[in-house]
Amino acid sequence: MVYIGIDLGTTYSCVAIVENGRPVAIHNDDGRRTVPSVVAFTDKEILVGNTALEYTSDFSRVLYGGLFHFKS
Repeated sequence: MVYIGIDLGTTYSCVAIVENGRPVAIHNDDGRRTVPSVVAFTDKEILVGNTALEYTSDFSRVLYGGLFHFKS
């Protein structure tokens, strides 16, 4: 049986599995163990995690910290 733990934090999120009785965080494509809990909405797509943070310094169309800040 495989055990998976998911931490959906307000700042960062993380996924771990249990190996040899101990939790092991899973690395993402960037080699990081945590992902920013951020979603950005562009005119063409929805971005998540580090990509969303790198997309903009204007947080008027970004979901973070459990709050949605949207300005038209």
